[in-house]
Amino acid sequence: MAKGDDPGEAKDGAAASSDDGWRSEMRREYAAGLEAKLETLRSLVGALAGDPACAERRAALLDAVHKIRGSAGAYGFGELSHIAADWEAVLGEGAAIETLRGFIDRIDTAARAALARED
Repeated sequence: MAKGDDPGEAKDGAAASSDDGWRSEMRREYAAGLEAKLETLRSLVGALAGDPACAERRAALLDAVHKIRGSAGAYGFGELSHIAADWEAVLGEGAAIETLRGFIDRIDTAARAALARED
């Protein structure tokens, strides 16, 4: 992520002091919803595992991953956004269920680390 790309950082690299309270609250709210987002991803991967050829299930997972890619980055959770971007790419290439389950583990680990930082 380039300097200034993090919503919590001003373009000159200094903290955006007037927005710190607002940004912190928004990050906390996003972090509070992470577990639900992860559960949705687990459920979608499980559904796809039951029918790996189902285009609708793959599209639903791709949509959920895409939303996390954008929202995580917007709220300052860059690592989650990067993992979701990688996940989105392999989904588009038709990745196997085992690969998708690996992404669940990666994003889960990154989310837990992010949540620990928010506490």
